[in-house]
This record gives sequence, C-alpha cells and structure tokens, in this order.
Amino acid sequence: MKKEIYLNLYKETYDTGMGYTETQSHWTFLGLSDRSQFSATIENFKENEKIYVIYVIYSTGNSFGMDHNNCCEIIGATHDQLLAYKVEEFTKKDNDDKDEKYILHNIDGMKFYTYPWKGYFERMGYVKVEEFIKKDND
Repeated sequence: MKKEIYLNLYKETYDTGMGYTETQSHWTFLGLSDRSQFSATIENFKENEKIYVIYVIYSTGNSFGMDHNNCCEIIGATHDQLLAYKVEEFTKKDNDDKDEKYILHNIDGMKFYTYPWKGYFERMGYVKVEEFIKKDND
C-alpha cells in the first residue's frame, strides 16, 4: 500500500552580516506531522517499521545575495536502509551536472529527481538520511 507521509522540519534563519542579503538557515528534523509542505510517498507502507527519508538542503540566491541552506527537497522514503544510503550517495555525486535538470532517476525501484539545486545560483548544501518509525497512533 502506498502512503503519503508528512515530515516536520524546523528551519531557523538568520542574517550572516556578510552582505546585502546574506542569510543562513539551519534545519532540524522533528519527525512526522499530520500535514506539512514536506512530504514523501512510500511504497509498501507498514506500520511500526523503520522508514528512511532522504532529503537535500540547498542554497539559492541572485546577483544581490545568497540564502545559504534555505531550501529543502524531499527525495523519497523507503523501508530499505541500504537503498536509502544508495540514493543518498548517488544524489551527492549528481550535484555538478547543471545541464541535466528534471531527469528521472531510478535506483532499485525508487524513482526521484535531482534538480532544484542545479541552477546558476543554486548549490547543494548536504544530503541526509533520517530514520524514524511510524507508529499506529501517529
């Protein structure tokens, strides 16, 4: 059964004091939420089993400044820990190719895009895998 899961991420942003519009953000993964702008669909969802969520934090900006680590993109979610780390490593290596936006990747059945951080001003900050358990009462 497919299931949409929602992620509770907290973002704290502050001015770096280094320029006209320089900001820096710090993200904290807080777990699950009833509704959120951050979501992922998981195949073969099972209650009370570990779920691994892969996400990217990236920067964006323009000619006048940068918002460092201001954006978050959820790559996907899986029960397979090995698959989550394969996708994480692939995503880290897929950082430099600025010309291949909106390419659908498929690693062992997990389909995902790696494009938002591949623009003229966009830069990948980091890729992370978070683990949690979806309990019956969540």
